[in-house]
Amino acid sequence: MIESLLLSYYLYHVQLPAQIQAESEGRGRGHLTVELRQSPLRSVQPGTQRVPLLTLRLTASCTEDVSLESVRAHRRGMGSSSDILALYAMQGSRRLVDGRQLSRSGFAELHFRDFIIPACGTEELLLFADFAQDAAVAGEHWLTVEGAGDIVAGGAGVTLLRSGVPERQRTAGGRVRGTITVEYLHLLQEVRYGEDRTVSRIRLTADGQEDHLIHAITVTNEGSARDADLQGIFLRAGRNRRISAIAEQLDGERVRLTLDPPLSLRKNQTKLLELQADVRAGRRRTLQFIIEEPSDIEAEAATRAE
Repeated sequence: MIESLLLSYYLYHVQLPAQIQAESEGRGRGHLTVELRQSPLRSVQPGTQRVPLLTLRLTASCTEDVSLESVRAHRRGMGSSSDILALYAMQGSRRLVDGRQLSRSGFAELHFRDFIIPACGTEELLLFADFAQDAAVAGEHWLTVEGAGDIVAGGAGVTLLRSGVPERQRTAGGRVRGTITVEYLHLLQEVRYGEDRTVSRIRLTADGQEDHLIHAITVTNEGSARDADLQGIFLRAGRNRRISAIAEQLDGERVRLTLDPPLSLRKNQTKLLELQADVRAGRRRTLQFIIEEPSDIEAEAATRAE
């Protein structure tokens, strides 16, 4: 469970030309070309979330589809690996993997499930970092994939196009934006098969630093229910007030719910949210929803702190 979530602004990636090529031999199961575009960071505000550090552009050969299984990303630069709280991959607004901490030597293995690049097709992934609240402001960070062997693609051969360390660097983040505490409450009744069931109750509490506007929340089921086991999913505040768009079903074990208009959470304010869904699974499928990563609450400051 995550007891406190640090919210802040983040920047987007800088595209850079590929310069160096490396290859691995496949076993006759297609070929994958991976182009790296790095976004080096020369300084970061402690607690900054969703900072893009590396873009992977993946193109499959036309012989057959290619399945991406894992990527080993390496941190480089003068900063400390301990500054990074979590590293994860996203495609658009969809988080594809759990956040991973870096090893002492500065790498993280990201494992993908059912991520397919169609024959002759191209997909793009971004690797993001969440920084710790005590991260060094002057730390320098950039990510790379050191060799084609760091990419496992279901037996396909891999060609890696990677740039050297770019000269252009950037600064990420602003001042710390305050915290939101998340509490998971007991359900008032047993979850049964049927429509419009309450499957989770979550209490959000803002500290006294800032008013917040919450634009989206991603929840993850640590139980066994997946995909179409839950359908028609949305967030509710109060008995009848729907505050989010309705998601068709779970995306694996996760669902991202957008809030339009954004949900206002003022300084020292508490709000109770209920996750509603049509339950289409039997009793053997279990439910235990959490907000897994700090950046799974996508928010911005509504006003300046006093």
